[in-house]
Amino acid sequence: MAAHAAMQAGRLEEARNALLGLLRVAPATGQAQHLLALVERRRGDTVAAEKAFARAAALTPADPQVHNNFGNFLDAQGKAEAAIACYRRAIALLPGFADAHLNLAIVQLAQGDSLAAEQAAR
Repeated sequence: MAAHAAMQAGRLEEARNALLGLLRVAPATGQAQHLLALVERRRGDTVAAEKAFARAAALTPADPQVHNNFGNFLDAQGKAEAAIACYRRAIALLPGFADAHLNLAIVQLAQGDSLAAEQAAR
């Protein structure tokens, strides 16, 4: 996908425009919504990023990477409980997803719940 290459190269406006064009034609494309969320986050547009993450999660409910990335975004926004829910969803979908386990443990540890963090890290 050209938008992905543009994002990787740091050409965020180009990536965003390509994704918005694709989504005008095929709005139910979960992968494009997910990539748009990542682009918007890198652009610093947290409102647009959160909307795109929510749409991506709704369109691709069985994709653990979407839920993990949404959790990372929510955690960075100070929304720990929502992030925990995303990480738990990612883990439910893919029990061996090490990144989601680690992210869950980090958020729980930051909340002072060392027992839950220890369990999540296993």
